[in-house]
Amino acid sequence: MTPIKLVLLWHQHQPDYRNGHRMVLPWVRLHATKDYLEMAQHLEQYPKMHAVINLVPSLIRQIEAYQDGIEDDLLHIAKKETSALTEKEKSLVLRECFLANVQRMISRSVRYLELFRMKERNYDFSVTDIRDLLVHYALAWTGEFSRIEEPYASLIAKDRNYSEEEKNILLAKQEMILDAVLAKHQELFERGQIELSGTPFYHPILPLLCNTDSAHEAMPDALLPYKRFSFVDDARAQVHRAKELFEERFGFELLGMWPAEGSISDDALRVLLGENIQWTASDETVLANSLRDERLGTPDQKYGDLEKYFPRKFSVGSKDIVIFFRDHGLSDTIGFDYASWDARDAALNFTQRCKDIHAAILGRFGEEAIKEACISVILDGENCWENYYENGKYFLNEFYQALTSTPEIEPVTFSEAITMIGKEHIRPIQHIVAGSWINGNFGIWIGHPEKNHAWELLSEAREVLDFCIETAAGTKDSVEAAHTSLLKAQGSDWFWWYGDDNASSQKNIFDEVFRTHLIEMYIHLRMAVPRELLHPVGSSESRGAGGAMHRAG
Repeated sequence: MTPIKLVLLWHQHQPDYRNGHRMVLPWVRLHATKDYLEMAQHLEQYPKMHAVINLVPSLIRQIEAYQDGIEDDLLHIAKKETSALTEKEKSLVLRECFLANVQRMISRSVRYLELFRMKERNYDFSVTDIRDLLVHYALAWTGEFSRIEEPYASLIAKDRNYSEEEKNILLAKQEMILDAVLAKHQELFERGQIELSGTPFYHPILPLLCNTDSAHEAMPDALLPYKRFSFVDDARAQVHRAKELFEERFGFELLGMWPAEGSISDDALRVLLGENIQWTASDETVLANSLRDERLGTPDQKYGDLEKYFPRKFSVGSKDIVIFFRDHGLSDTIGFDYASWDARDAALNFTQRCKDIHAAILGRFGEEAIKEACISVILDGENCWENYYENGKYFLNEFYQALTSTPEIEPVTFSEAITMIGKEHIRPIQHIVAGSWINGNFGIWIGHPEKNHAWELLSEAREVLDFCIETAAGTKDSVEAAHTSLLKAQGSDWFWWYGDDNASSQKNIFDEVFRTHLIEMYIHLRMAVPRELLHPVGSSESRGAGGAMHRAG
């Protein structure tokens, strides 16, 4: 019996939180100590389990920045003598250190839950309370493999009344986790167990960089920015810089790219092809939209409702790129549903669904179709675990055990899948309807007045940069620095939080970071900073204003 190939891609991502010599948010550090190393360690325990880990270049650079000594605001405060904290610093601790799942993370400790109840009742926090809170927040954001080791185990058992020395030992120990993250990924890659893939450098929505009007392909009635953004060169720069980083950091040519939010279009695929990317992926909804598109003439639906399990090949001249399509039902079940299940039941449910897919393809189309099929399961590899019991430890153990012991399933990487299928057996596709893994469109990032205004600010900044380049108004170094700041502002996360479709207590910080990147561009060019960049996007002063996880829809 030929098993069906299954590719599991864990997407590890954080936008660029750096503002000068500080990190304005701690999420790179916290997910590193809780998730990034641990996800690799889970795979390491199951050598037969092959998978893809997607590392966003801006995440890699920030991990390296922590290794070089950069601090986020919370870490800087935590390292200070607790009794010397200012009222402003205490307020930040009380605001930030309860940003954790109450049931799964805070309630693991009697003391941490006690502090949470104190905050709810507006009690005054003593120096001991603040110190205990800092320690418990760090412990809550520590992975399960580390928690059984020292000093974590003793600190967890002690539960309260920590000393300054114990707090500092904990923080120093967590720096060692950060130091191990990239090395562990390289080790698993060199062993051949995982494939490392990347995204365009600062996680932009690549089709929108190529042309914001592409949003109309899946959203024909959407109101788009009055100033169209269309800078294919920036899309190329985002992809090219990602490739350079992987070669520099890991010593290999990047062959696969999960585009930010699974966003692809014909123009974006041409950019990827131009940088010799061999495979990419998107959501099944994008495939469905593309197969229905009238420009294809007679849609090629050889496998009908099972099409998403068969990759396609997009060609330009003699070059082609293979596109895999995400099963968003299977993917979202891991991301959003299995957290409330018994771990073994969840793993068995998943494998049974894969066996059902295997049986459906085999029964309708025979053994040859199985050889060309691949189930693609792609999801966020960091945010969902805080909803699982003990950070998903039991689920992942049962999950990997089930996947590697089920005869109908063969876990592989995307590059391995291409080799096993053979490029000559992958059917072509002539046109992709521009879209993402969320509802098959770009509505999360464009179309709302706030989102559109952010794109207009970006367009105006890009035109200023072009003017400076054309008139030689700046030095080579200043123009390069300005371009980097602009590329940072193109990250998808800033647009995600504008509008009213996503909520976060830190939404104002994301807005501030977006505007800061644009302000830095003007400063590098020694140009006057537009007044509207000094006010939040969407505020009355802003002209034209009108972990994140999300189901695929």
